[in-house]
Amino acid sequence: MSGATLSRLGLVLVVVGALALSGPAFGFASLGADRGVGVTTADTETAMLSIYSTGETPDQHADADVIEIANNAGVTFETLDTEATIVDDPNGALAFTQNGFAATLAPGESTGLEMTCAGGGKGTATVSVTANATGPGLSITGVSYSRTFDYACTGGGGTGPVAFDASDLATSDTAQTFTFDGSALKNKDAVTIDVSALQDAGLVDYGNVTDADVTVVRGSARDVGFDPSTGELTYVQQGGGSGTVEIRLSNLNVLDSGSETVTYADDRGRSDSDRVTVGS
Repeated sequence: MSGATLSRLGLVLVVVGALALSGPAFGFASLGADRGVGVTTADTETAMLSIYSTGETPDQHADADVIEIANNAGVTFETLDTEATIVDDPNGALAFTQNGFAATLAPGESTGLEMTCAGGGKGTATVSVTANATGPGLSITGVSYSRTFDYACTGGGGTGPVAFDASDLATSDTAQTFTFDGSALKNKDAVTIDVSALQDAGLVDYGNVTDADVTVVRGSARDVGFDPSTGELTYVQQGGGSGTVEIRLSNLNVLDSGSETVTYADDRGRSDSDRVTVGS
């Protein structure tokens, strides 16, 4: 969700000197004597207070520390005050967990900002972090960092992963494919895939699609069907679940370029979604 903020405040604030920097990993690279702090800037992970990307992103199977702060100052950060904000996430799929940055940090140690998939789909998000730290004879303030990254919150809650995927559509396409993990499904469990957002946005016309245009490529179906008035594809499981289910929907017509979200829900209480790009 864009605009979400996580703050972690230390217990004491003693201001000795200040510097505001931004970039891949910024902080103080040298510590002054008793009269104050002498500083030079550094854009590597050797900076006194370094903020940097881990290269990790969360998915529906695991949370992940996306940004870390390291203490390279040689003294304990007795207070580490941080504020993290999701600046941009159009899908609103990401959220901070309660495992944010630590409030204190020993020399040579690092602390991470953990994020989770609170929703489904694929997208791009930007997260910004600002940090202040104090320790014996030391104050570092206004260090900032911003990271933009792609994520894929596919797979879902409930029993087992969903791993739902809806294929993108080129201008010439007349069929669309949907896949998901049906291992958790029981006999007669129903799955609903909703493509109405694509239809309502004028990107794809499903008006001519009938039940006869629904093909189960992989999986065991008791029944399948499509209702063009609601934009809902229904799949009913025959017997116990047995791995990946693949369904092809034919006789559609691509009208325009853009992107919208297709959603998944089943009788196991699982839900998921995927962002579909059309006309690219």
